[in-house]
Amino acid sequence: MFKKIYWVGLSCVVVAMVAVVFYLALNFFVAPLMKPGLSVFNIVSAEGAKITRATTVRQENSYLCRDVEIVYQGPAPKDMVGLDRQALDKKYPAGAGWTIKYDNGGSVVLTRAVDDFCSLHKDYRHLGICRNVLAVYQGPLGSDQKLLRLEEGKKLDLLPEDIRGSLEMSSNLADLDQGAREKLKSQLEFENESLLNSMLENLDEFIE
Repeated sequence: MFKKIYWVGLSCVVVAMVAVVFYLALNFFVAPLMKPGLSVFNIVSAEGAKITRATTVRQENSYLCRDVEIVYQGPAPKDMVGLDRQALDKKYPAGAGWTIKYDNGGSVVLTRAVDDFCSLHKDYRHLGICRNVLAVYQGPLGSDQKLLRLEEGKKLDLLPEDIRGSLEMSSNLADLDQGAREKLKSQLEFENESLLNSMLENLDEFIE
């Protein structure tokens, strides 16, 4: 009986040792992509960590209109494999508009801030107020980064009351509910210059 227990215990010890040796062998001799229990990005936040072939990369453009365009999404390109965090920051510098987000789960997001509007909103125009005068801006309502011109003959106090009220409300667009924002867009936002000019011509008749 004692001998039987002895051999069972010895067998368990041998199995455990074989499992440990097998695990260590995998970590030493198998490619990083196949190592068990390791992040495919080798914990990118750690100093010296490098991108591997299994790292997922998403590259995108962020526009003035707050639209985001995905340029690439997939496995790390060849020219990125092997780069550590410092090299990646150098390749995609913040000074050139890049923001890099790392995920220890094995992904990297590269976002470039573009000083322009996306292809959909590039032709958009909207009305606003600048120096107490009606102003024309490029892009959708709420994006006042690019002033195109001032309508000098259309001072704020000369405008119809409903237009003046809408212009004043639009300065706090982010604080309004969805319904109010959509109403303002229908009054102050135009898909192209032609539609804007038609509205301004009607406004001229009212002011005159």
